[in-house]
Amino acid sequence: MGFYPELENLDLDELKRRFERSENEGDYDDFYYEEAVEHILAQGMSGLSYLKKVVEEGRMDVPQLRAAIWILSLQPPEAWYHEKLRSFLQDSRERIVTESVDSLAHIGARDLSEEVLRLRTHPSPYVRGSVLRYMSKLFPEKAPPILLEALKDEHPIVRENALDELGELSYYQALPDIRLFLYNQPEYVRQAALGAVKYLTVLKKEASAASQSGANDKP
Repeated sequence: MGFYPELENLDLDELKRRFERSENEGDYDDFYYEEAVEHILAQGMSGLSYLKKVVEEGRMDVPQLRAAIWILSLQPPEAWYHEKLRSFLQDSRERIVTESVDSLAHIGARDLSEEVLRLRTHPSPYVRGSVLRYMSKLFPEKAPPILLEALKDEHPIVRENALDELGELSYYQALPDIRLFLYNQPEYVRQAALGAVKYLTVLKKEASAASQSGANDKP
């Protein structure tokens, strides 16, 4: 059972009615709409067709459209969806751009890297953070310099994203840079730095031990 039991056992028409309600009509949040699209998708082809229409038209309110974009990224990718996400990169709604970049990463759309990288200077820190996640997931060999540069970003959410992704990439070479963020940063940035330092320090020790062992094994 989910967080919204009132969505259980509803038919598609009623689910659509609930999904299309505005945030102002009730105590709804992103989790409500995410759970709603899961129930809609569970209705089979009719539910899937409805969600595709929501994304194709792109006119629904942000939380509903964002949820529909997200759930479709978990389905087998289709050409129309790839192109729709591409068009959303120019959208004026920052949360739609952010979700689209994350969805492009999820479906493995490496061909749009140049367009995604142009968003590194987007005014929204959430969009800039999504670019870091996209590069880390699809271009791990090219991502470290971009992540290190993002540590200088003026917004803490971008710095937090960069720290998280450096950890995800096991890039222990960045430890000296990451340690600088253990102090004089917002709490969530310090926590991201601490988690990365702990994890990467272990990896560095393991790599050093393996290297030393290999050297000792040489005749």
